[in-house]
Amino acid sequence: MAGLFKYEWKKLFSKKIMIFLLIFLFLFNGLMVYRESRQNIGYGYQREDVGKVYDDLENMTALEAEIWLKERIRFLDAVDVWREWTDGQSVWTEEERQAFREYNREIMEEYSDLNINEGYLLYLNNLQNEKRLLRTVLEQVSEVAHYREYLDGIENEAKIMTSSSLFGEPGTFIYRNIVRTPQAYEHLKGQILPAEDSEGILLATESRVTDLLLLCLFLLLGLSMLLREREEGTILLIKPTKKGYWDTISAKFILFLILTTVGTVLFYLSNLIIGGRTLGLGSLERPIQSMKGFLTSPYEMTVGGYLVGFFGAKVSAALVWGALIFCFCTVFKNAVNACLVIGALFLAEIVLYQSISLHSYLSPFKIMNLVCLANTDWFFCDYLNMNFLGWPVNIVPLCILLGLLVFGVFSWGAIHRYMTEVSVQSEKSRLLEFLRKKGNRRAQKRRQIRTGLFGKEFFKLFIMERAWILLVIFAFLQWSSYRNFTAYREPDDQSYYGYIIKTEGVSLSEAGQILESENERFTQKEEELRQASEDYEAGTLSRSKYEAIRLSYEALNQTRTGLERAMAQYEYVRNENREGRSAELFYDTGWKALLEQNGRQADVKNAGLLSFFLILGLAAVFSIEKRTQMELLLHTCVRGGESVCIRKYLSCFFYGTIAFFLAYVPQYLAVFGTYGFHGLMAPLRSLELLKDVPFNVPLWVYLCLVGLSRYLGMLVAVGLILWLSRQCGDLIHILLIAMLLLELPVFLCLMGLTGEMSVSLLPMMTGADMYRFTVWRILYWCAAIGIGVWFYFRTYKEEVPLEIPPGGLL
Repeated sequence: MAGLFKYEWKKLFSKKIMIFLLIFLFLFNGLMVYRESRQNIGYGYQREDVGKVYDDLENMTALEAEIWLKERIRFLDAVDVWREWTDGQSVWTEEERQAFREYNREIMEEYSDLNINEGYLLYLNNLQNEKRLLRTVLEQVSEVAHYREYLDGIENEAKIMTSSSLFGEPGTFIYRNIVRTPQAYEHLKGQILPAEDSEGILLATESRVTDLLLLCLFLLLGLSMLLREREEGTILLIKPTKKGYWDTISAKFILFLILTTVGTVLFYLSNLIIGGRTLGLGSLERPIQSMKGFLTSPYEMTVGGYLVGFFGAKVSAALVWGALIFCFCTVFKNAVNACLVIGALFLAEIVLYQSISLHSYLSPFKIMNLVCLANTDWFFCDYLNMNFLGWPVNIVPLCILLGLLVFGVFSWGAIHRYMTEVSVQSEKSRLLEFLRKKGNRRAQKRRQIRTGLFGKEFFKLFIMERAWILLVIFAFLQWSSYRNFTAYREPDDQSYYGYIIKTEGVSLSEAGQILESENERFTQKEEELRQASEDYEAGTLSRSKYEAIRLSYEALNQTRTGLERAMAQYEYVRNENREGRSAELFYDTGWKALLEQNGRQADVKNAGLLSFFLILGLAAVFSIEKRTQMELLLHTCVRGGESVCIRKYLSCFFYGTIAFFLAYVPQYLAVFGTYGFHGLMAPLRSLELLKDVPFNVPLWVYLCLVGLSRYLGMLVAVGLILWLSRQCGDLIHILLIAMLLLELPVFLCLMGLTGEMSVSLLPMMTGADMYRFTVWRILYWCAAIGIGVWFYFRTYKEEVPLEIPPGGLL
């Protein structure tokens, strides 16, 4: 066994690219965690600024720290008041001065001798930002300072809720859960919490980037250890040997578990070191309830104990996910199929975890979930019970039981599959075999022989490599995403639509008159209501008539915000026309749905899906021939080599074009189908959110330019994948490298880390910055297109050594 273990270790790390990928994942994780430590966590301040405040509170109790922070905020409020008083002295009237002094009398008398010219900022360079920072720290400190009151409040609140008719029905989950809650916190009474900074520990333990990279690490290990042998054909030599079954799979599995454990510990240990060096960890002996977000924890443990428990839980979750990936890599004999199934399972688990409430009858699907198992910090921060047939069941022992069950089932499944599979060769499609047997016995008919190179390459890509199945799955995913498209409507959108639709098709002056007349209606109604109020108070108007006038005014007033929005848009369009830039007035809610935050998020998601299906569909185009050494034969043929390469390009372009339309067209159909095609022919400057565009083309032209940018980005991505397929030959490495280059920026962008977009194809594939014709953007597009052309050229001109390897082609 020791010899097999050593052999598996050497085989895993025999290729330098494997070592490079592992080092890259580790260093990239550290870089992202360090970058996160320097990001803003509030408007105008960072994590380290919170630590500076806590440094000044070091020798204070929580109550003393609360008093100091309140006094400090009060002082900054006084500075703000006196600054406003000084700035307004020269422009205010006497009445405005009197009103200001009356409104702020108390604070101005308290700080009557305040000199605003002296330095009064301790942590930041902006008064308002420092006030926000101090209020954030005050909120955390106040929770810690009044922890005893919080515990007493749990019991009092439980008594009130159980006596209420809304919650007080015995025999229900809510009632039983309320009764149990005070008992869970009984042992914590009398505990005193210190006020200390917890940002360093939270940074180390709550990094979702680390979880994502660990998943990539497990997938890399599983594919390399199990599927590489099938691709290389060495498994045919391993299995017939004396130790080719149980001993081999046991050595693989043990090494996989060891590397999974070591990788998880190293990743989170590096997070802890970065958090400690940049932000500090504070005292590890303080209770866990003193940490931000852990006030409701029912566990009597220290922060150090929490870290030990966290590492144990993370390693356990990693082993469960690792066993699952190991099993799928054993069951599926193709890396594309394994990645597709693992990705589908991961997405399904995320949907169940995020969409189901903890107190719902469906909560077992939320808790008995692998994503929930990976969210280990959630177990420690609150008292959580699952609704199991109306009874509250604590989720911690349930998740432990689930982890053991999943680990055991998938471990047994992987080993059993490896030892009992009939054939190890096979990259045969079972679906094609089924259709071939059941398809009306057409095999007896004379088959036509394909002689066209394009037909052969098309058949290889879409039938043999099952690209058509990927397109069907992609189409189903997009249909599922947009079939229940939720209209993006602000509360005033219906009234805004009613006003703005009246102005479409008329001149701008007439539109202004229409909106002004609508505004006069409000003025008249306000005057009518004021007069009715006076008459009603004087007794000259009956109550019924007064109520009718009041209700009429309130009904009209509900549409005021819609009118104000329409008038604001009219003012913008009028100003654009006055400055000589053509603009029109139209209903723009649909364009906001496309171009504002929700639309940009959808663009990033669609670009990620497009890249994913391009990788799965095209990764094996050249690698399968390189791996089987068929390219040696192709280059000896009259129409081999470059002619075959051109046909491969055409087949890949056809596949990429279909995937491109599946990625982006459904969004446009959903949005325009909901809001209509208003403003499609209008000038670009008609939309205020595109006011920085240096050219004023029609909006449909702008959409075409965005589509062109996306299509060029797709072509560059295809060129990258084909170049990797030609260079690497190893399908597993192609998939992993392409995922890192194309998919990782998508995940980072969806997590809010948009700075990484500039060094990826994402801006080009989303068209997000089409209107920013800066020197940097022009250089970016030129570089991206140039690199894409280089990829195609190098793939086309790749030299293949025409020499027969030892042992022949087979």
